[in-house]
Amino acid sequence: MLQPRKQLVRIGRHAGRRQHRRYESSSHHGSSHNAHHAEPVNEHLGRGFYLTVAAIPLGFALYKFSRSSDGSTKEVQPFFTRMIQKYSDYQESFAERNALHTRVMEQAAHDRNLFANSQNSGYVDLNFPE
Repeated sequence: MLQPRKQLVRIGRHAGRRQHRRYESSSHHGSSHNAHHAEPVNEHLGRGFYLTVAAIPLGFALYKFSRSSDGSTKEVQPFFTRMIQKYSDYQESFAERNALHTRVMEQAAHDRNLFANSQNSGYVDLNFPE
């Protein structure tokens, strides 16, 4: 019983001598702590700030540009609406093409169904009439 007790005492002594980790911020006290820091630097506002500030007048300009600007009293559609309607005839051609494609695919499905459900004769004539 004496031997394990000696080992515990020896381990306890070594643990007591172990030096705790010190950090630099806790090792200096007083006003000399901040002596090694450089002077504060003025930071610029950054790209994001300037992009945000520029987006406000650009958004307003885009809004004004999209409204009718001819100054007449008659109702004129906005610029972007006129641009969209300029390409609206493509919708009609797309509709016609899609309808034709649908008819072709339905006919192909009908033909495939006929061939799949037809009865095979099982006999193939391999003679050549020459």
